[in-house]
Amino acid sequence: MKVLTLSDYYPPNTRGGADIAAERLSAELARQGHSVSVLTTVADKSQAVSDTVRGVQVRRIVSHYPAKLRNYMAVYNPMVLGNVADKIAEFRPDVVHAHNIHTHLSFHTLLVARRAGMPVVLTAHDHQLFCCGKFDCSDPSKAVKVPASQCARCQRLRYFPLRNRLIQRALRRSGARVLAVSNALRDDLVANGTDPAVVGVVHNGIDPASMEVSPEHVQGFARRHALEGKKVVLFGGRVSHAKGIDQAVAALGKLPRDLNFVFMVLGSSEDYVSYILQLGHRLSVEDRTVFLPWMSGEDLKAAFSLSSVCLTPSLYREPFNLINIEAMALRKPVITTCFGGPPEVVVDGVTGYVLDPRDVDKMSARLLELLTDDAKARSMGEAGYARVAENFTVGHQAGKVLAAYEEALSRRS
Repeated sequence: MKVLTLSDYYPPNTRGGADIAAERLSAELARQGHSVSVLTTVADKSQAVSDTVRGVQVRRIVSHYPAKLRNYMAVYNPMVLGNVADKIAEFRPDVVHAHNIHTHLSFHTLLVARRAGMPVVLTAHDHQLFCCGKFDCSDPSKAVKVPASQCARCQRLRYFPLRNRLIQRALRRSGARVLAVSNALRDDLVANGTDPAVVGVVHNGIDPASMEVSPEHVQGFARRHALEGKKVVLFGGRVSHAKGIDQAVAALGKLPRDLNFVFMVLGSSEDYVSYILQLGHRLSVEDRTVFLPWMSGEDLKAAFSLSSVCLTPSLYREPFNLINIEAMALRKPVITTCFGGPPEVVVDGVTGYVLDPRDVDKMSARLLELLTDDAKARSMGEAGYARVAENFTVGHQAGKVLAAYEEALSRRS
């Protein structure tokens, strides 16, 4: 099968979870013998090149505009549409698979594909079909419809009242099959106007073998960052209130002072890091906190390998969170949020713990348990690895995606 993948960003030019998921899936499809070509964007003309990444042909085109126009460009970006049409005519795919296209490629590309006679599949990695942000403005415990007035208050001068309506129209007219990365995200999409008949669920996947790293590299990483002989609590991703780092620091501040642990944070947000350090200082956690820039490759795997427990306490309806399956693929227990998709991945009391991150006392107790009971941590880590191997491999994901392609092709015929 010939598959054209559309993704605003694509590794190695990104660290975003959705983009990493798109690359892993594309590489797996290529490994299985399918012909996969990717169209993606870059801001710098010098990076607008064609290359091959893990057996996948990647063409990078330029898209750059003022951030204040993003809500308009999400619907229609004239800078890229000609390139999309040309790529479809040149490659002549059997199916067009869009991932995140809400920043540069735009939802109008779905209509470009449809007009060229292509069946369309769209993977929804987040809430951008109806939300301009992270959907952290409402009760995270359930799927709710967001009123336009709330979006107007959030976006202020950037608010585009027709954005969501035009996106839904593009979905309908393109006949796109939508694949949400979790059942929770599917519920959110349906509650906010997406036709339930066209939305299925395909969880993200990973190749556990891809997370293996040499002991020598792990030891070197530990030496460079003064982590030798310490229990490591890993927090990865965007450093923000929505990701629950405030609650994480508060929970760590309740741990015994004689517990030899380090809070390792991967990812940065300069303003928020400063705030977290001030919070950590008040709670006597500052001297135990190590902020490292988000990384990839062997260093990222080494960071996971060194961790005793992975912490993902998001306060909003997290769509999926790749960090959970990455940690589980390295046999690490996970403490994660009860909001959104993570409870579909982490089994409470088996592969880690699922909790309300606002309950910092409970989070602290779970952290203490896993940091002091090595046998339990190992047992949960092994259970997590087995769960990934059975349910969340990228091969398993690819099988479901290929079934969606076949369905889209059958509807066209």
